[in-house]
Amino acid sequence: MTTTTSLSVRDLRVRYGGVTAVDGVNLDLPRGAVVALIGSNGAGKTSVMNAVMNLAGDSSGTRVFNGNDISKMRTDQIVGLGMALVPEGRRLFPYMTVAENLTMGAYLRRDSAAIQRDRDRVLEVFPALREKLNQPAMSLSGGQQQMVAIGRALMSSPRLLLLDEPTIGLAPAVVDLIGTTIRAINRDGVDVLLVEQNASVALDLASYAYVIDDGNVVMQGSSETLKHDNRVQAAYLGL
Repeated sequence: MTTTTSLSVRDLRVRYGGVTAVDGVNLDLPRGAVVALIGSNGAGKTSVMNAVMNLAGDSSGTRVFNGNDISKMRTDQIVGLGMALVPEGRRLFPYMTVAENLTMGAYLRRDSAAIQRDRDRVLEVFPALREKLNQPAMSLSGGQQQMVAIGRALMSSPRLLLLDEPTIGLAPAVVDLIGTTIRAINRDGVDVLLVEQNASVALDLASYAYVIDDGNVVMQGSSETLKHDNRVQAAYLGL
């Protein structure tokens, strides 16, 4: 790993009982980049993300974030270093209001003025949430819930944002909005590791991608290169 690398993962393995979900994955995320993990459903992408955050029960291998070995750290310690996960399925607190869900993202912070600035920024990025602040999260549409999930993660003031299937099940217009938001977040200085089953969306957003199949990295390269690879086109792009 070099000083220009935000996240470095080496020989990552994840097991659930007797089943191996991830089998020796290596990946690097350069500073300033959006990097994607693509692959079919069940390929091991979410297990990689959860293991990076130390949410996977039985995992091994080395994970280094901005020079810190996080392999054995608790998840809250990893968040404190500046990494945040937007999980698959959003995982909001359904009976809490939108405002309360956003506040939960800042639970480790004590800088109240900066927290308020970040909340204002989230509402600038997702203005549709302004009129929903006092409504329970469960009352929102799927797209609005995804906005809250991303906003909650941004409230931790991350340096690296992990996004797990942020566009799944959303209408095309909302997918476009999420894509625009990811680009804006990255321009603001946040590195992004993106898991997407929709390979077309992922390759449009990312500069580099890893293809995961059966728990292994089977291909990697620049997004432009992978877009024109016959195997990627046949397996993931429907071409």
